[in-house]
Amino acid sequence: MRRGVFIVFLGFMFSPYFLGAQNAAFNTGKWGKIAISKQGIYQITGAQLKTLGFPLPIASTELQLFNYNLSQLTEKVTATVSTALTENAIQVFDGGDNQIDEKDYVLFYAEGSVGWKQEAINFSPTHYKNTSHDSVFYFISIGPNGKRMSAINKLNATAQVVDQYDERWLIEVDSISE
Repeated sequence: MRRGVFIVFLGFMFSPYFLGAQNAAFNTGKWGKIAISKQGIYQITGAQLKTLGFPLPIASTELQLFNYNLSQLTEKVTATVSTALTENAIQVFDGGDNQIDEKDYVLFYAEGSVGWKQEAINFSPTHYKNTSHDSVFYFISIGPNGKRMSAINKLNATAQVVDQYDERWLIEVDSISE
């Protein structure tokens, strides 16, 4: 009896329904993976896309960039954590021919694994760190109508001069190794 219950339990655990990778978007199309360790603006060239295995030229509207929303991750395991990919907006510089080749490039903003976020209640800054990995992973794919950065009309906007701001520093030494 125990053996039968154990076999049924294993059957459920390894069924495609319970294995998230079986139902993930990674099963269809070509995907490339990029590791980002620091917050900033990054550039992907057409030559780099080619080394990731993407055939060039690529239609500019079809390139997509995804990542997991790491702000929902905590050290406590809960059932409400989303495993869905979030599409990120990118800016494509394709030379005006609407195709990405080896000379063209794409810009995107990436959050690093360490940073600051503002609390909603008291507006105080709080430090966060991705405890599972030192890098944040972004995934490139080809699909219909990729998300793009929107342009801002600068003609009627007045320039804002910032001469004072608050700066936060964090010095953290990871002295515990597992």
